[in-house]
Amino acid sequence: MGETVRKLPRDQYLKSIPRKRIAAGALYFNSAGELLIVKPNYQEQWNIPGGAGEVNESPQETCRREVNEEIGISQKFDKLLVIDHLFNHETLDEALIFIFLGGTMTGKQLKKIKLKEDELTEYAFKPINNCLSLLGPNMAKRLPYCINAIKKSFTVLV
Repeated sequence: MGETVRKLPRDQYLKSIPRKRIAAGALYFNSAGELLIVKPNYQEQWNIPGGAGEVNESPQETCRREVNEEIGISQKFDKLLVIDHLFNHETLDEALIFIFLGGTMTGKQLKKIKLKEDELTEYAFKPINNCLSLLGPNMAKRLPYCINAIKKSFTVLV
């Protein structure tokens, strides 16, 4: 006779599935083609506006909320540039990172930039090549893929 298959209750099954964190950020440029970068107060490297997702929040919603919180710009993000997977072998943490295109900031948007003071100390627009040495290693790795995706109008998986 065949073996009896024991069914796992759905709640136990769902608890057994690994959970991944998500984070999302956006690339913004000024009219000279320079990239907007922000300086967090909790690390040495610069970054782009964005941050960690909350429970049941889509990557687009994460990006919209985080960008609004960090620099005071609210917009919809519909152009995904890059998806990256991070895995820390020491802590076994993993995350999916989504980078969206914020676009070229208008004069009105530039005037609306207001930093989240308890998290960011400054912002700057820098030529893309200069940003590579200022950004953390993971974001510096993603940036060329983002720029290539903008030039070719496609999404890249890193």
